[in-house]
Amino acid sequence: PWVLETTLVGYGIGVERATSLTLARACLCLETFDIVIAEHEVEDADMVLFAAALRAGHAMASGVPQSVQRVPVVLLDHEDAVCLLPAGMAVDVSGDALVPFVLELLR
Repeated sequence: PWVLETTLVGYGIGVERATSLTLARACLCLETFDIVIAEHEVEDADMVLFAAALRAGHAMASGVPQSVQRVPVVLLDHEDAVCLLPAGMAVDVSGDALVPFVLELLR
């Protein structure tokens, strides 16, 4: 259901490429990797954020979490969904810029 980007495995980064993302799998990604990179529609990005909020103990009853800590989420190629991510944790990068961006983020 999901695969690792081989060039980034050594940095503990997972690239979620599933066609649909369940809360359990979102939590698994967040527990397994330092950074979650999601290529999804808005609803799935929302699920990633909710799972991140659960992990950080800041989940809301419904809707997009207001505070997500310690879990950077990078959303690829989906401008509309960037607004769902907390300030300072949201980026929208193309594939070509991904590796340099991630390496900078991990410094």
